[in-house]
Amino acid sequence: MPPLTTVSVALEVLVSAPVGEAILVDHFPAGWTVIEALGGSIDPVTRTVRWALGDVSQQASRTYIVMSPQRTVPPTKYFFATVLLSGETQISRDDPYMVLVSDPTFTTATSSITFANRNLDGGDGSVAGATGAWVSTNDTESGGWNLTVSSTDFENDSDPSRKISVGGFSIKLDDANVVTISGNTKPSSTATAWIALSGTPLKIASAAVGQGIGQYDITPDFTLNVPAETFAGSYTGTVTIDMVTGP
Repeated sequence: MPPLTTVSVALEVLVSAPVGEAILVDHFPAGWTVIEALGGSIDPVTRTVRWALGDVSQQASRTYIVMSPQRTVPPTKYFFATVLLSGETQISRDDPYMVLVSDPTFTTATSSITFANRNLDGGDGSVAGATGAWVSTNDTESGGWNLTVSSTDFENDSDPSRKISVGGFSIKLDDANVVTISGNTKPSSTATAWIALSGTPLKIASAAVGQGIGQYDITPDFTLNVPAETFAGSYTGTVTIDMVTGP
């Protein structure tokens, strides 16, 4: 969780037998600020929020709003714990749940794209390109995000005036090549068929609102058309991968 962020804490208790004079208590860690108890009472000494529930036969839920503290180096692990009482007798206590406060991560780590050699035989041809998995990490952005790709022309390393046009450079991303490492629903490919790249960013994957929160391996395929008139030598292009917010 990012520092100085307001968040709702949702609590729910389930009981197997009726509980009279039930009281729900949530223990919040030092450094956190309760913004709104939403019907509960705050004790700053014991760092608890308490709700008198009355008689509970099956289930009860409550919510309150807190603000996370400043980031520490290294990041601090904070623990919350929920207790159900009957009067002052403890009925149940959930295992503490941990929250780590750190700067949000919203980035994609990429790998180089390499191509097989192409023997120039006087005719047009193509070569396949391969890359390692690109790792997209989104810790906190819940409004959706997109992965875009753009490219320059490919220039001859010995004579940059000799080029292979980016118009012959295509990308494809199978949905099977978007793999969840951790998190909720993975992004979907928007480039399941071959699409030519250009200097304009092309969306190849998209996470809907509330999805794509986690870490994902994304491994596209590439192909490059090599025209018959291509001059022999090694060619290099610059591919730009951007992870941008938005549905």
